[in-house]
Formats: sequence, C-alpha cells, structure tokens
Amino acid sequence: MKFFKTIYAFWMIFVFFSGFILIFPWLILFHRIHKSIWNTYLYKAWSHIFYFLLGIPNPTRFVGNFSKNQTYIFCANHFSYLDIATIAGVMKGKYAFVGKSTIIKVPLFGYMFRKLHIPVDRESKVAAAKAFLQMKKALESGRSLIIFPEGGIFSENPPQMVEFKDGAFKLAIETNTPIIPISLKWAWKVMPDDGKIRLSWHKMESIIHAPIDTQHLNITDLQKIKQQVFETIQKDLA
Repeated sequence: MKFFKTIYAFWMIFVFFSGFILIFPWLILFHRIHKSIWNTYLYKAWSHIFYFLLGIPNPTRFVGNFSKNQTYIFCANHFSYLDIATIAGVMKGKYAFVGKSTIIKVPLFGYMFRKLHIPVDRESKVAAAKAFLQMKKALESGRSLIIFPEGGIFSENPPQMVEFKDGAFKLAIETNTPIIPISLKWAWKVMPDDGKIRLSWHKMESIIHAPIDTQHLNITDLQKIKQQVFETIQKDLA
C-alpha cells in the first residue's frame, strides 16, 4: 500500500507541474495582450484535466449562482495547496487570487503569481496597505477577487477553520462588493499541509454558496458579515 501511495504522489506532482509548465507561457502572453479572460478558460481546463488524470471526482454544487459579468469577492476555506487548483476550475469572468507574498519566492509559479495576481505581505503594514489598494483597483477594473480569509493554512484540526481575518470583509463593505462563500471539501485528505509530501486518493467537492449582498452595510457590520460567511462555509465542511 505504501508503495502505491508513493507512486501516486509522484504521479500527482508530475501532472501538476508538467501541466503548469505547459500553460505558463500562455498565461503570461494573454496577460500582456490584455486577454485575461482567456486565462480563466485556461485555468479551468488545467484544473479539470489535473483532477481527471488523478482519477479524483471533484464535482461542483451550486447552492447559489454567479455571473461572469459581475464582480465578487470569493471567500473560501484553506486547508490544502490544492485549493487554488480547485477554485480555478469553477471560476467565471476575470479574477485574481490574493495570497501570501511568500508565494512569489516559488520558482516560475511565483513569477506568474506576482504578474497576474495579488501577493500580500502581512508582516509589513505599508505593504499590506498597498496590497489593499491594489485589490480595490482590481475590483474597480472588473476583476473579482479570491481570498482565503483564514490568512493561510493554519488549521490544526481540519475541517474546522480558524478565525477569519477582517481584510476581505472590510474590502467588501468599502466597495459594496457581494461576497460568495465557497466550501472546499476534502482537499486536505488528498494533500494535507503537514510539512511532508504525503498524498492520497479521496473524492472532493466544491460548494458555491449564494452571494451575500453588502450594498447597505457599513464598518459596524464587519463582525456580523464575517461570522455569517464563516458559518456558511463551515456548515458544509463536515
């Protein structure tokens, strides 16, 4: 059994990185010619092919729906590095991921993330403020944002999330942008974040919840909306 798990782990790593290397130049090209919507389709195709080659069922259940012509802030739980590939498979329209600045140190992938998405250095108040302004500009330009409001992979007891940070909800209130909660199930069973390369087969599921309107909210509603999003995501993770 251990032998087959090792073979499966190497196969997953090969599929992930070889697929990314193939699409990398196209991602950069489409960005430079201002065709970022094409990157959405490319990410989606890569995600579906990735899970197909791994033999992992990864259906999407829509509790609510969303339009490719509207801008949203998507908030999802974060237990595994597979979460990025999973979300890419369900997106519509133009969007950007928001992630820790340490990602940009990863060879190739880091360059892509810095060019196409929004890295955040939470250790620096100045850098975090600049990233917040960059997020606002992205929303104003018609790009949705994908944010992991836990601030990273911190849970020691998945599928129980840790407390959300305020940033995503402050941004949603200030820009009147609807929030869409996403529950990502079982990715941590496939690829846990435990410091080891330990991969196993397990089915997965993505649940897209109904948009939550922020049109009439103000900063005093921040904790309430944060708790609402937390409970919406958490209830479907068991």
